[in-house]
Amino acid sequence: MRAVVALLLVLALVRPATAAPVGALLDEADRAYADLDYRNAATAAEHAASDEAATKLQRLRAWSRAGLSWLVLGQRQLAKEALGRLFTMDPAYVVEDPSLSSKQHQFIDDERARHLAEKAPEPVVTPVITAPVVTAAAPVKRTPVYKRWYVWVPVAAVVAVGLGVGLGLGLSGNEPHGTLPPGTVGLALHL
Repeated sequence: MRAVVALLLVLALVRPATAAPVGALLDEADRAYADLDYRNAATAAEHAASDEAATKLQRLRAWSRAGLSWLVLGQRQLAKEALGRLFTMDPAYVVEDPSLSSKQHQFIDDERARHLAEKAPEPVVTPVITAPVVTAAAPVKRTPVYKRWYVWVPVAAVVAVGLGVGLGLGLSGNEPHGTLPPGTVGLALHL
């Protein structure tokens, strides 16, 4: 049992000495990227990003370098994964490389937008209760009385009746024509 504990202790002490520090891995990734060795740049950057001792800034730099390297190599799925991890940590991180084409810049912007859309919370719709708007009533345009039809219909009826009666009386003479002589009129009924 003591031998196992001693072996574990020795391995724990040896491992940090053999592992490259995160800064050295990032420098190696930058050198490989500058030498156009994008596959080694991506591998070194991913090792640096996965190191537990890496700070947030070092991980951001590593995922950025890995995403750019995979993008230049045409490995879009691997670039999406690396950029997705980058934008998960910091959606506002600026990925820069002056040698990238406009299509590659557009790819990075699209990945940022896609990641932001996935991370955006569902909008909560709250009902808006508003009070009814009370406005002053619009003035009603009133028609003058002499222009209203229901005033003139009775007037026209009275005038028509008056004309009829007046004409009837004016045209008739003093004597009635075709009337029976005054007196009683009897009718006989025969059964």
